[in-house]
Amino acid sequence: MFENLTSFSLSEPSTSTSEEAATTLDDAYLWVEETEDPNTPMKLVCLWAECFERLDSVCDLEAHLEKHLLEYTAIFSTESYHICQVRGCGVESENIDEFNRHLKMHVFHATKLVAGMVAIKVRFPDSLACGFPMSPRILYQGEPLICEWDGCTDHFDDINLYFGHINSHIDLLDEKNCSENGFACKWGSDCTVVHNNKNNLRIHVRHHSGDKYCACPFCGSFFANNTKLFDHINRRQNGDFICFLCQKKFNTARLLKIHCRRHVRNFKCAYCPMALESEYAMKRHVALVHAKIKTHLCHVCSKYFGQSSDLTKHMAIHEETPKFSCPTCDEKFKWRKQLNIHLRKHDESYKEAPYLCHMCGNTYKTGSTLSRHLTDVHKMSIPAGFTRFQYKKCADGYYRLQTRRCLSKELANEIGVFPGNETDVVLGT
Repeated sequence: MFENLTSFSLSEPSTSTSEEAATTLDDAYLWVEETEDPNTPMKLVCLWAECFERLDSVCDLEAHLEKHLLEYTAIFSTESYHICQVRGCGVESENIDEFNRHLKMHVFHATKLVAGMVAIKVRFPDSLACGFPMSPRILYQGEPLICEWDGCTDHFDDINLYFGHINSHIDLLDEKNCSENGFACKWGSDCTVVHNNKNNLRIHVRHHSGDKYCACPFCGSFFANNTKLFDHINRRQNGDFICFLCQKKFNTARLLKIHCRRHVRNFKCAYCPMALESEYAMKRHVALVHAKIKTHLCHVCSKYFGQSSDLTKHMAIHEETPKFSCPTCDEKFKWRKQLNIHLRKHDESYKEAPYLCHMCGNTYKTGSTLSRHLTDVHKMSIPAGFTRFQYKKCADGYYRLQTRRCLSKELANEIGVFPGNETDVVLGT
């Protein structure tokens, strides 16, 4: 967590030992810390370098961080770049002004973490943790904030003033700006969205400006509203709502419904048998598979990739030392996928050949090997609308053939697939 920090501390020397400091950090929810005092249910925790001071409000935190910034500036104002001293961040800024804008984004993050903590305390009195990795790192580097509303080019250094300014544009809209369908978004020149009231327009404009309503106090992720935050909290809770197609468990019926949409294939590729669940997925498939569009360049070997994730995986080839370590045996790997496969060996229920043929009982190490067995030995064919067999993990730990597939009714009719055919097709709505 501290790998990006410089070796110096700009805060006052701490009176606690390093062991106490480590415990304090582990107990903190990023900038927000839950307390046992009913009168003060949370505190703001300073994350600057080795400072762990507790503060009562975001205003106090902002004033406190300004003191750290003044100390930093007094010592390093002539440096060619500046490293963010927030623990776990380490973003580099080219000048003090950029550094200051970046630091204000951390304060904005703290404000949204407080909003998230308040919402969670009301919705989940037992303070369920989200289960996702914690990180205070933010994407904003410190570039100038420019309003793009209807030709406005005002610049801002404070992100809160920036969002307030954008909201003022919406507040000033009146009936003269209202079309037959409602209030039109005036961000840039490309957006044509129209909403029937200012509040809905305000929510829409957040997608342009980057404004958020709250953040998860356990992992730091931003969310557009409390509903998405609550879904985030529930997503890794084991509940009673089970998907009959893949056996995943969900804590709410809403999350199960959202998940099930991913099983339904709505779009058929015009160039191959592939059917996918969304128009975006289909456009990506056509661009990558058929058009062979590759725009992501590796600057080491000049090889191009279709997706940034593929480039990220490729970059491991150029790493001198593996960066993924097994926490149990310290074996190291260049790719996370290799580590994940290795970690299964430490599981008590580990099976060396977990893919089981439902027709003859043979087991295989990989799904692709089982697929060849099904086609060569049992003469099975891949269902219409799909390009490969799919498998689901059963209660005994073995992966068996997924015999139910989801197609939308329109797509099933288009390709001539109906329930009772070669594959039991579940028609989605």
